[in-house]
Amino acid sequence: MNLSEKLKIILKYRRWTQTRLAKYLGISPPRINNWLHNKNKPNAEWLTDRIDKLFNECNIRSENE
Repeated sequence: MNLSEKLKIILKYRRWTQTRLAKYLGISPPRINNWLHNKNKPNAEWLTDRIDKLFNECNIRSENE
């Protein structure tokens, strides 16, 4: 599952806006939008780890599992 798919699930599950997620992660809202549209990816490992943690808290399993 790619980053964009994970972010969409996080936003839906938590009922957050892109702005709310950006504030939680400490980044700007346009970055979230870029990631959602696969324009670029986070380059900080801690940020990717935090997104993965949020995703895992949603108790969503990949269709491949």
